Amino acid sequence: MLQSVSNFTTSLFLLRSTFAQLFISFLLINSIFAQTQEAYNNVEQINLKKQQCLNENQRANLKKRLKKNKNHLLNEGFLKIKNNSIVILDWPLQMISNQQFKSYYTISNYVDHNPNVGSASFNQFGSTNLDYDCGNRTYDTNGGYNHQGIDISLWPFEWYQYENSIVEVVAAAAGTIIGIDDGNVDNNCSCSGNWNAVYIAHADGSEAWYGHLKKNALTSKTVGQTVAKGEYLGIVASSGCSTGPHLHFELYDAMDNLIDPFSGACNSLNTSSWWSNQQAYRVSTLNALLTHSAVPVQGCSNTEVPSFANCFNPGQTIYTAFYYRDQLSGDVTNMRLRDPNNNVWNSWTHTSPGTYSGSWWYWSWNLPSSGPYGTWTLEADYKGTTSTYEFSYSNNLCSCPLSYSYSNGNHLTGTVSSNANYETFGMIESDQKITNGNSVIYDSGTKICLDNGFEIELGAIFEIKIDGCGGQ
Repeated sequence: MLQSVSNFTTSLFLLRSTFAQLFISFLLINSIFAQTQEAYNNVEQINLKKQQCLNENQRANLKKRLKKNKNHLLNEGFLKIKNNSIVILDWPLQMISNQQFKSYYTISNYVDHNPNVGSASFNQFGSTNLDYDCGNRTYDTNGGYNHQGIDISLWPFEWYQYENSIVEVVAAAAGTIIGIDDGNVDNNCSCSGNWNAVYIAHADGSEAWYGHLKKNALTSKTVGQTVAKGEYLGIVASSGCSTGPHLHFELYDAMDNLIDPFSGACNSLNTSSWWSNQQAYRVSTLNALLTHSAVPVQGCSNTEVPSFANCFNPGQTIYTAFYYRDQLSGDVTNMRLRDPNNNVWNSWTHTSPGTYSGSWWYWSWNLPSSGPYGTWTLEADYKGTTSTYEFSYSNNLCSCPLSYSYSNGNHLTGTVSSNANYETFGMIESDQKITNGNSVIYDSGTKICLDNGFEIELGAIFEIKIDGCGGQ
């Protein structure tokens, strides 16, 4: 459960025990370039959810149902347990291809190994919390619950990723489906209802639970059918008692003992790692560097406003933003803006004032009114890696919608009787009819869905691209 992400996308997803608000701003006027540079960091207390992802009744009923299904499948020969089998896990998430993000997640909570619980109804990152690496990135409740899974949270722009089905849940190990829950609301920002989930039994008798998934987007397979390692199971969402899109990954051995797949000095459950390649406790990553037409708003499903843009006109303020996973105190990032002639228009350095599981920083600019026009490049050197992001600066009018989708009421429909070019950062859903003699281009940053009713008349030209606005 995503206890730390009630509003994971509140300006900064901060995972540490101190939630002091830090606001840094400065104004630099450069007489040569006449640009405005402002740096902001909003460190805010997370609006923490006060309940566990499954209450005791839900968990007891679920375990009873899974045990019954498992025994039935064993008796019918659909499930075979090999006592000498050893299960090795791969990462249970993957991002669809051609994305503007370099990475897509951070870890918000680990398994809690401290059997004690705090006096409050909800206790996170405190003295009664202990993760496998002897940190306190987990939580408990005074009802006696210690967090029993790994919460892998989408970051940045969790709701944009949810909306566009960018992150898929895949089987960490091969196995047999022993349970499926589907049809529940999947865009919760608070604790509500039941989750959507897939439950897999492995060859050694162990089980993996994949929770908080997107409704009506689960695997088409049913209980009793097998899945291969890496096979699609669903989409990361926020169903059930959840405050933001994330995967709750929970693991049990053949004797129904809880397992923490991460090995470490404070793992009290098992001595060995279950991962094929265990990642470090902190994986410092620049998940994305982007440009925006306004200060991005990180919020709930109905309040998040990414304001993505990669085409700008003279007089328009450009917001350059950098989104990190596990940014450490003292980490230095060297940042640059290059013009179309590959000249460095401006450069600056940022030093992280703290350690965060998820953080973001932005600067605003006014580019020279006389150009040069063309493709500009935003660059960042972080942890030995240079990341780049291109955007267009033009004296011709430019705009780009977030997505053409049913959910935002902006899907493509009707008859197209002239040449058209549809570009978007997000997905394209269409039931258009493209008539004879016309040329139409769909250019999506994520994926294109041609729905029932979509039609191309003989003699029409239809082209699809997956590179988004500006050809990123």
